[in-house]
Amino acid sequence: MQKKAQFVTIFFSIFVISVILSILALESNTVSNNMNQGAIKNSYYFGNSIFQELSYQNNLLSSFNPSPQSANMFLNTVNTIFRNFAKDYSVNLSCGVVVSNQYLVFSNTPPSLQTCVEINIINTQNIPTASPFQQLLIVNSSAYSQYEAQNLDNVEFFFQNGTIIPSWMESGNSNTAQQTYYWIKLGSIPADSAIKIYMGFAPTDVNVLNNRTTGEAPTLSPSYGEYDDGANVFDYYFPGGSDAGWTLSGAAGYTTSAPSGSPFGTNALYADGSVGDYMYIPLPGFDATGNYIIQYYVNVGSLGDFFFTASPSGAGTMTRLDGRGGSNYVGLAKTASWTSWNAPKTSTTASENVWYLQTTVIAGGGSSVGDYISSGSTTYNNLGLTVNPLSTTYTDSGGTETYTQDGTYIGLIGDGGGGVSYWNGIIVRAYPPYGVMPTASFT
Repeated sequence: MQKKAQFVTIFFSIFVISVILSILALESNTVSNNMNQGAIKNSYYFGNSIFQELSYQNNLLSSFNPSPQSANMFLNTVNTIFRNFAKDYSVNLSCGVVVSNQYLVFSNTPPSLQTCVEINIINTQNIPTASPFQQLLIVNSSAYSQYEAQNLDNVEFFFQNGTIIPSWMESGNSNTAQQTYYWIKLGSIPADSAIKIYMGFAPTDVNVLNNRTTGEAPTLSPSYGEYDDGANVFDYYFPGGSDAGWTLSGAAGYTTSAPSGSPFGTNALYADGSVGDYMYIPLPGFDATGNYIIQYYVNVGSLGDFFFTASPSGAGTMTRLDGRGGSNYVGLAKTASWTSWNAPKTSTTASENVWYLQTTVIAGGGSSVGDYISSGSTTYNNLGLTVNPLSTTYTDSGGTETYTQDGTYIGLIGDGGGGVSYWNGIIVRAYPPYGVMPTASFT
């Protein structure tokens, strides 16, 4: 019986090896003939085919009840051959090579995907990125339109091992768009290093969007927020569709009838223009020594304040948007409570009833702060005009202030000048190394 088992082992080893050699030769030619100028690589589920063949042969071998030594010889022989061929074929086969516990599996792409593009993300700075890190990808979707659904709902990102990368599409949801903005959530990218990821395409009639890992801004979905996964991409995320979790005081809360013009639509958080109209919320896990970018869209009937790194009572720092003009300036100021604060002292003014993207940068291990503003059609990567340059100090109506972090709260405040202020699209993301976003190249 032992000789019979050994004979069977040798026979099936030769058989499997022959099958693998044939598939490898065919697959290599097929992939080479279907390359789109080196950018598109077809997956063909080659890894799944080999895995199924191995499973079949392993089960068939087991029916002969061979000795453990014979079975191990069979599997080791096949795995050795796979590993040798991986060195020769990994460049041509699909989107990566993954070694599992028992089998070498080529192309471990997510099951719904058919085609993919390789992306190299390069951190050119001499310090690593934060972890997690929100990486910006600007994709020329029109270059891949033959693989994309009209609204890009068949596109997702993944690592070489097949793990889906959380992604959030900010704008450009069309296969004719020359600039589609995606934010993806990565771990730390080491200093002066690159990582490799993939953009995958499911069949054009397969929708891979969801509100967990592969999503989009709330106004891009068929119904508001249907595929919004921003909370799983950014460190903190408040699109404006709910005031759940916020503490409210006076006339403040959530509305569906904010002025139009924001990329996040007419769903917004608001505070009326009287002292005592405000709302606030803590940011659990906010790192006092971390480097962050806080961004939000804001529209004021008169003036409104955004408090950050504040104590539970509101002591901290704020950025003001003042639409009254004249000497009523935009910028940073010190706060004493939710109802008491200084006034900014900059030369920047704004207008009432206009949506702005306002950005606060916290850097230097939490010791420096800066304020920026942008109007019109914009995206989160555009910080816009510098209001207060990044520094450890700033000037307000109380004089020169040294920036300090008094807590982990943010707050939306009606400033007492009348009118209603609206905020939506509030995000907190990691500040890139020295403010330089890692580059992304598509190959």
